[in-house]
Amino acid sequence: MGRLQDATAAALAAVTASLPAGEDRPGQRDMAAAVAQAIETGGHLVVQAGTGTGKTIAYLVPAILAQRKVVVATATLALQDQLIHHDLPAVAAALKLPVRSAVLKGRTNYVCAQRVAESAEAGDQLDLPTESTGRAREEIGRIVFWAGITQSG
Repeated sequence: MGRLQDATAAALAAVTASLPAGEDRPGQRDMAAAVAQAIETGGHLVVQAGTGTGKTIAYLVPAILAQRKVVVATATLALQDQLIHHDLPAVAAALKLPVRSAVLKGRTNYVCAQRVAESAEAGDQLDLPTESTGRAREEIGRIVFWAGITQSG
């Protein structure tokens, strides 16, 4: 076992003990050890585990202990929000380690300059659902205005 793997085992036990519903989960321990090993060796890892395994804590503990840049990609915005607002702060606090984080939304949550220009040109001809037309037009108007004044996008 490497240094990070050893530290991960002890830290995982401390983190789970600090959580209200924390419990020892063998699958979580195995996953955390595998993540730590992949970080230490620079290897790749794919893990599939069922609900209730504690996957989030299993990868956050070694990632935080490593004190290196880590990218976590989520399938949903809800999971992304849970990670950034709940899980990451809780694990960092339990480990008493500083953590810097940033959120990057996926490409379907952005608008390109061409689409903004098309929206501005379409005006009342925008094809919007009837029930959301007023609010949507207002939001699009704000985006078009902002796009015209932003320097960085």
